[in-house]
Formats: sequence, C-alpha cells, structure tokens
Amino acid sequence: LMINTIGCVIGPIVTTFLLLPVLGAAVSVFVVLAGLAGTALYILQRAKPLHATGVAKSILYVVMAGSLVAIILRPEIRILPPSFSRSNIDVLFYRESVEGTLSVARDRGNRSGSTSTYVNNSAVIGSTYDAIKAVKMVGHYPFLLGGERKKVMVIGFGIGVTTSAIASHPEVESIECVELVAGLKEAAIFYRDLNHDVVEDPRLKIISGDGRHYLQQTSNTYDLISCDPTHPILGSGNLYTKDYFELCRKHLNPGGVVSQYLPLHKLRTEEFMGIISTFHSVFPNCVVWLGNIHAVLLGSIDPIKIDFEQWSARVAQLEQDPNFYSEPYHLAATMVLDGPTIARQGTYSRILTDDRSYTEFFAPACLDEANLTKNLQYLMDNRTEIGAVFSNIGAPDRMTKFVQGNQLLTESLFYQLSGDKQRGLQSLREACRVNPEDQEFPFLIKLNY
Repeated sequence: LMINTIGCVIGPIVTTFLLLPVLGAAVSVFVVLAGLAGTALYILQRAKPLHATGVAKSILYVVMAGSLVAIILRPEIRILPPSFSRSNIDVLFYRESVEGTLSVARDRGNRSGSTSTYVNNSAVIGSTYDAIKAVKMVGHYPFLLGGERKKVMVIGFGIGVTTSAIASHPEVESIECVELVAGLKEAAIFYRDLNHDVVEDPRLKIISGDGRHYLQQTSNTYDLISCDPTHPILGSGNLYTKDYFELCRKHLNPGGVVSQYLPLHKLRTEEFMGIISTFHSVFPNCVVWLGNIHAVLLGSIDPIKIDFEQWSARVAQLEQDPNFYSEPYHLAATMVLDGPTIARQGTYSRILTDDRSYTEFFAPACLDEANLTKNLQYLMDNRTEIGAVFSNIGAPDRMTKFVQGNQLLTESLFYQLSGDKQRGLQSLREACRVNPEDQEFPFLIKLNY
C-alpha cells in the first residue's frame, strides 16, 4: 500500500513537470509503456516457471524494444482536437505544456480562411467576424460608458484581441493580464492583424497563472476588470459564479466596471439567464449587449445611465477598425437587457455559486445545438427599450431604425442557425431596406451568402 501510494504521488508529478514538457504526450506514453514492460519482465524473472512465461517474455521484450525505439527516434506525433480531422486545415502552431496542449489552425475550407486557437479540445477563440466583434465589445464598451479607466485587469489573454482593444484607449496607464496558458502569448503572433502586437505594449504586464487565484491574492484595485474566459461548461465555470463576481467587485475602484463575455451556445435558456441573473445579483447596475451570437455583460458600481451625445463623442475617438463598426447608433442598438428587465425574469433566477455549479455539472441537454437559437429567441422576446439606458438621443427616429435593423439581424441569425438560409437572407435584406445606413448588413450578406 505504501509503495502504491508513493507511486500515485510521484507519477503525476514526474509526468506533468518532466515527461510532458520535455518529451511531449505521445513519447511520454512510450516511456510509461517501456517502464511497465520492464517492470513486468522483472516480475517474470523472479516468478516460478510457468507454461506461458516464455511467450509472455517475448511479447514484453518486443513491446519494450518498440517503445525504446520510439523514445530514441522521438517521432513528431501531434494530439490535435478531433474537429481538425473533419476540416481542411493547416496547423500553424503546436505546443504541449503543463497547462495544456495548444494548437493554432487555419481552415482552408472556409471562404474567409479563419484561424482558430485551441487549448486541449477547447476553442479559445477564432478569427471569424462574430467572434472578433464580441471580444472587441468586451474591450471597448466599458470606455464608452464614460469615467476613467486608467488601471485595468484582464483575466485571460487568449489571442490578445480584447487586450488590444483596451490598450487602444490612451487613458489606460497599466494593464495587468493574467493568463493560465503561457503559450498563448506566443500564439498571438498569428493574429497580429487583430491584436496589433499588443504584447509589445509597455503598459501591458502578462502574468502566468490563474486569474481568479491572482485576484484572491492581490490587494490591487482596478478601474476595469475584463474577463473573456472559455465556455463555462468547458472548465471555466468558476469565472461565472456569484463568488467570482463578488471577488471582482471587491477589487474595483469607485466608479469601476466589470466586462464579461457570455456565450449563447451550449447553454439552455435556464443556464444562460441563470448566469445573467447571477451577474445581476452582484451588479444590479448592469447591461447585456448582443454581438450577433455572443453576449457581453457590463456591470458597474454606479448606475448605468448613458448620455447619447457623450456616448457618440467617445465612439468618435475609437480607431478605425474593419472588424468593428464604430458608429454610435449601431453600437447602442446592440443593447438587449438592463438591470430592471433582468430582475423581472423570475423564472430564470437560479444563482450560480461555487458550491452549486450547474455549469460544472451540466445537463446533457446543454449540448443541443438548438440552444443557441432558443437563447436568441428569448432575447428577442424580452428586449429592453433603448430609452431605459440611453438619454438625450438627438435623432430618435434614426435610433429606431438602427434598433429595428438590429432586431432583423438577430432574426436573420435565428433563421440561419435553424437551417433556413433563405429566410435568413430575406431578413438581412429587410434590415438593409429598413436601415440602409447600417453598413454591417451588406457586409454580412457578402460574408455569409
């Protein structure tokens, strides 16, 4: 029992901190296999002669020899996400580390040639338009609310798009970014056109480690805490709990803001709205924004009431970006829920906590692809009036057109995801007719059709 316990302790330590970093996962398997074969041979040598001993020894010698050859030759065997085998992809970057297996691939079968980054089998982010738009919203929107955002904490560097959006605001004096998978910093070079080489920004300090643990240890406070984690059912559930949001609130300066990515897919409406209700329980002053098929949560210590003229002035200061339409009416029209509207959704008010995590122990129904369209439908049916958050709108009729256009865009996405591309195209064309001023609609028609 003692030897077995020692082996159970030493084995994971040696594998994690020696074998995987030095030899890689595949060769490490051969090392373990050779060790097991050697141990079995030693036992057979000391065992009493049996009829099958000679055959067993021969098999073990072959296994051991084959394993040793593999260890010496060290063939390049990459353990890639299963989805890679279903696509026509080029692997641009591959690295195995203590934190996980990191891979970057470009899809040659996609018209846009999109690039995706995976840690193990979890997608960190891709370069598709909707994914980039959402993370740029996470980075830009806190600054559009007004107030000073000089000291920033970013949890999860990813490929650096959110961080680069934050860094584009000249008022920012320092950015502390905590990233669990250190290799992502190197993978960011494949997204230079999106992150603008933010890793070279002298204001940025990238810290290797767990973001939540770092917040628990530090006494620093921030004007903005931004978090763009992986999907909550893929291991990041503790970055969506009430306990985590309370931790963020403790580290905010007066007037501080928290921005958080929230996916619509792989969550039933009860989980999706449950997370929103959890965020609202800590930040009653909050707004939910919809970036096509992704949501962004913004929570503030102070009430969120936006003067549209000031919003427009701040939008005008944004850098020109082909992946982010910086038109004040267009951006305002992405608002879907505010605090009072969330408070009225009593049916879906189940609070997510560390002790009772329904994202860590999720229902199999979460994997239903129809959840995305159901959540879009729910947001369409419960959308907040724009005047609940925005005031002093200079051209109300113009704002109405942008909101109507955005609603038709959501409807179009609903039909596309439901498999009816023709009706999706019709809704987008109707959006163009209702609001010809919004240039995102013709862009999406060209991109998707």
